[in-house]
Amino acid sequence: MKPFNTITIRPILYISLVFIFLLLPGNIIHAETRIYDVTNYGANGYDTVSDVDAIQALLDMATETDMTVINIPDGTYYLDDTLFIHSNTTLQLSPNAVIYRMTAEYDGALLLNTDWEYYANSVGGYDLSHDITITGGTWDGGDLEEADAVGDLIYIGHARNITIQNATIKNCYGSHAIEYAGVKDSAIRNCTITGFRYRPDKFTAEAIQLDVCYKDGSGIWTPGFILDKTTCKNIVIEKNTIIDYPRGIGVHHTLKGYEVSNLTIRNNTIKRSSAANQGKCVLGLFLLGAKNSSVTNNTFKRYSYGAIIKQCSGITLKKNTFYYNSTRTLSIEGCNKNNGTHAFVVTKDDIGTKKLSFNCGMIKSGTVKTMGKTYKFKAKKKKATINLKKKIKAGKTVKFYGKDKYKNKYYRTYTIPK
Repeated sequence: MKPFNTITIRPILYISLVFIFLLLPGNIIHAETRIYDVTNYGANGYDTVSDVDAIQALLDMATETDMTVINIPDGTYYLDDTLFIHSNTTLQLSPNAVIYRMTAEYDGALLLNTDWEYYANSVGGYDLSHDITITGGTWDGGDLEEADAVGDLIYIGHARNITIQNATIKNCYGSHAIEYAGVKDSAIRNCTITGFRYRPDKFTAEAIQLDVCYKDGSGIWTPGFILDKTTCKNIVIEKNTIIDYPRGIGVHHTLKGYEVSNLTIRNNTIKRSSAANQGKCVLGLFLLGAKNSSVTNNTFKRYSYGAIIKQCSGITLKKNTFYYNSTRTLSIEGCNKNNGTHAFVVTKDDIGTKKLSFNCGMIKSGTVKTMGKTYKFKAKKKKATINLKKKIKAGKTVKFYGKDKYKNKYYRTYTIPK
């Protein structure tokens, strides 16, 4: 079938530069860029009939030599089966386009990368898929009350040069909104991830998870993909907003010699939005065994734990803001530096006295506000004591603010118990 709109890119000038470009590692010149609109091939965003066949037919237009761009205009496109995306594909949703899982019809992922025969377990390393962009619109996991099987919404493995951007991903039951399993040189940016139904016995699913293709005694880490120890590396996660997930961003498996590495996690906001999820939004960021990575300019708001960094090396944490994390703010365990709990932990608040003492880890200085007064402090040996002007009373609120030498900022509210 002839494409609706075809743009042919034929290099006419600078032939010598093209040959030089081709010699550079990782560069691909596509003979053609083919652009399709799904509504010209049978998809209808204004009915409730499944559009999976029409969209899949265009996804199958992809080749190893051409770039395929598939436009999905405004509307809601229903799926009664998983979409399979191949290499050299851009799936471009309009701002008001929605891909909607008919939850009662199937419980698989919304989108999975495969070879052209729809096999995810056919190729290992980073060679199953490459050069895929998923951009715009909304990916909706459907009616959460009807969901009865746990599964990711977008699941990408054994791949390179993958970008998910400018999208809303929502309504997932008990699993990850986005999972990269053995993926390199890729990004997740400018996405909003929200809408999660908690499993009754498990609050450990990340909105964004990075994993190693492997299994151990506890089970398979990345089902459906070849388990050849391919890990994630060179991943940028930036400018995303994650709301009310049990965990925001995470690496919760580590394998010696195949650690997730070279992560850039920056300018993300991970927050709990209401009291209804108190205690369920457990952990903003969890990095286990990661190497040579940076966590900068992120905001962790009202999660029980802001971030836990465990058994990692070469990790940079700076200019992050931790708002009102009730249990711990930042915990660094078994790493090559800065181990300890970096949070305000009150150690003495005797009612009727005028001394308030607390531990504060790496927090060097800041302020304490209580009973209408503001006090400055500088910590000595990870501890500080404030001489108050009024006697401590039960039920009074204490607001802590501080910063460490890496310009991380910490906020905590504490109530004097009765």
